[in-house]
Amino acid sequence: QFDQAYTSANSDLTGMEVTSEGITVKPMEMIADGHFVHLSFQVEGYDLPDGEEPFFEAVKVYTGDEETAEDSFVNMNGSFYNGIVCDENGNPVYEDGTPLTADENGTTIERYKAEDGTLEYVMTLYKPDPEESLLGQMLHVQMENLGTVKKTMFMNGIEGTWSFDIPVSGKDAAQTYELNAPLENVNVTVLSAALSPISVRVDYEVTGELQTQEDDNGLPNVGGVVLKDGSKVLYLLNGGQSGYQKGSDTQAYLLATFDRFIDVDQVQSLLFRLHAGDQPEEYVTVDLPQ
Repeated sequence: QFDQAYTSANSDLTGMEVTSEGITVKPMEMIADGHFVHLSFQVEGYDLPDGEEPFFEAVKVYTGDEETAEDSFVNMNGSFYNGIVCDENGNPVYEDGTPLTADENGTTIERYKAEDGTLEYVMTLYKPDPEESLLGQMLHVQMENLGTVKKTMFMNGIEGTWSFDIPVSGKDAAQTYELNAPLENVNVTVLSAALSPISVRVDYEVTGELQTQEDDNGLPNVGGVVLKDGSKVLYLLNGGQSGYQKGSDTQAYLLATFDRFIDVDQVQSLLFRLHAGDQPEEYVTVDLPQ
């Protein structure tokens, strides 16, 4: 759930709801930084049977005037929110912190329905080029046919269409920190970090040979953050990419989203998880300028 101080600064979603086949879909929250956009929708009027997973048969997102144009493509990760989050140890719990429960078949009970019966569809959007931003662009979002899914099979669909044109306006929600912090024994210096409520970007300088593992480029990952009250938030990342800048074998970057909202003003340090082969995970703390 995202702080309105951030969401209201990015785009006015008032009056954008669409009703089709008795089901109303309404954009609720948006937050954008230099690369990612988080967007959530409330779905009202769909009677989801207990124990079922809701699913849109098709979701399209693009920018520009032509959906098929190469520069219109937008990466989209989207799903219905199931009420399950990770605790500080990376273990799944319900949003209120209580342990997960299972039904008579041993299947985890997911909490898709809010107390008022509405559902929430959440998407993270980004352009394939790590240097390209969605800020200032118009998002064309189309959802088609709402039903349930089981073992990748779409079932019991209601044939509706919900389309939106949503401007990504406002300012970049990220704060940038110049760090120039060498990570000992890994031949990497953290040059800078851009931290927003939904993502992190880190720019590195590689100063020597990296220790790599299978399917791995050897670059450090962000394992979490330390808050000003001394507590740690680990297992934050929810997908992203890392690699070298075009044409360089020393300038590298990490770009990743978070699986929850963080208050950037409360972050004191970044925790970098180092690649240590068969050794236990090792974290190095890099303090942010306050």
